[in-house]
Amino acid sequence: MITWKFILIAFTKADIIKEAFLPEQVWKGAIRRLISRVERLKMQVRVANTIAMSKDLENIPGLASYNKQVAGLGAFSESGIFRYSDTLWNEIKKHDLTKYSSA
Repeated sequence: MITWKFILIAFTKADIIKEAFLPEQVWKGAIRRLISRVERLKMQVRVANTIAMSKDLENIPGLASYNKQVAGLGAFSESGIFRYSDTLWNEIKKHDLTKYSSA
């Protein structure tokens, strides 16, 4: 869905303001948005981890649900640390988007 959003934006710009359609820019925008969504989830996991620690729980409640949301993109460890998949991390580095991630 994220990629389609950026494709439609690029097609609209190409049609209305005659801006060139650059697939590379579409892909870069989609990856940047994906990073933003993952960063939001990271914060939610941090909060859940803090709450779990304050209640002396061994596991983060809902961790499986968070991992389901990022399946194929990376995973959260039991301690709440997120690690991107190697393929996605290589794309992030390739497009110089590491500054948008706290990984």
